[in-house]
Amino acid sequence: MFNRLAPAYDRFNRLASLGLDGWWRRRAVRRVRPGWRVLDLGCGTGDLALAAARRAGSAGRVTGVDFSEEMLEEARGKARAAGAVNVEFVRASAAVLPFPDASFDAVVSAFVLRSLAAIRVEAAREIRRVLKPGGLACLLELTRPGFPPLRALHRLYVTRALPVLGALAAGASWPRDYLASTILEFPEPGEYREWFTSQGLAHDGTERLTGGICSLLVVRRAGPGA
Repeated sequence: MFNRLAPAYDRFNRLASLGLDGWWRRRAVRRVRPGWRVLDLGCGTGDLALAAARRAGSAGRVTGVDFSEEMLEEARGKARAAGAVNVEFVRASAAVLPFPDASFDAVVSAFVLRSLAAIRVEAAREIRRVLKPGGLACLLELTRPGFPPLRALHRLYVTRALPVLGALAAGASWPRDYLASTILEFPEPGEYREWFTSQGLAHDGTERLTGGICSLLVVRRAGPGA
C-alpha cells in the first residue's frame, strides 16, 4: 500500500492537513540540537528527516528508516535536491532496527504510530534501546479533538472529506478506508503513551496541536541529558 502511495503521499498530506503538516513537523524537531544524531522512524518521503537535519546542522547526522522502498526513493531524491549531505535513508522494520544500543540523541516520527499498532511493544523497546541515556523520542500522530463539537466536525471531515481528497491526490492507489479507520479507532494519547512507558521510557509531555487533531508525545530514556 505505501509503495503505491509514495508518488502521491506529499500531495495528499498538504491537501488533507490544509498545509499544517509542515508546521506540525517543525514542532516535532524543535528540541533537536546542533550536532545531534537523530533517527526518523517511519520516515516516509523524508520531510521530517530533512527538518531534523536542518536543526542538527552539518555536525549532526540524521538517519531515516522505513519499510517501503518506494517511500525511501522519494526521500533520497528530496535529499539530493536539497543538497542535504547529513541525511541517510535505510530500509528497516521498526521492530528490528539495525543500529547499536544508544546510537541516537533523539528519535522522531510523524504519523507512524497508527501503523505500528501490531508491533507496538517491539517498536517501543527498540526506540528505548537505540536512544542514548537522556535521549528524547518526539512522536507526532493524528488524533481526535477533545471538545465535543469540534470532535464531531473532525469525524465528519475524516469520514467524508478525506476519502475525496485521497482520491484526488492518489486516484486508484488510495486505500479507501485505511486512514479514517486508523484515526478514529486509534487510542487517545494518554493510552498510547503507555506503549512507551511500559518499556522503560519516561513521559516528558504531550502537546495537543491544532485543537487536538494532531498530538506530539515526548518520552525520554532515563539518564543524563543528551
